[in-house]
Amino acid sequence: MTKFETANELISFVKEKDLKRGFYQKGKRIQWLVGFDMLGFMQVTTPAQVRKSRSGFNCSVTNWNVLLEENFPKLDWFLSAKYIGTELEK
Repeated sequence: MTKFETANELISFVKEKDLKRGFYQKGKRIQWLVGFDMLGFMQVTTPAQVRKSRSGFNCSVTNWNVLLEENFPKLDWFLSAKYIGTELEK
C-alpha cells in the first residue's frame, strides 16, 4: 500500500475499494467500520458498542490516523476482511 499524502487521497482510495460502513469479519474477529473523516482518521468499534449505540446509549469508537504508515495494518485488515452487512445474525 502506498502512503497517502492527503485525506482526499485516502477517501478516493476507500471509495475505489468500496469500503463501506458496517460489519467486517476476518476469522473469528468482527469489527464495525464507522467511516473515514476529512482528517484521515478511520473510526472503528466493536459489535457490542454498536448494540449499545442502537439502544440509545453513547458508544466508544477508536480512531486511527491512516495517513501514518504505522496504522496501515489497521486499514489493511478491513481490505482483507469480508463485509458481512449492517446487521449481525443473532
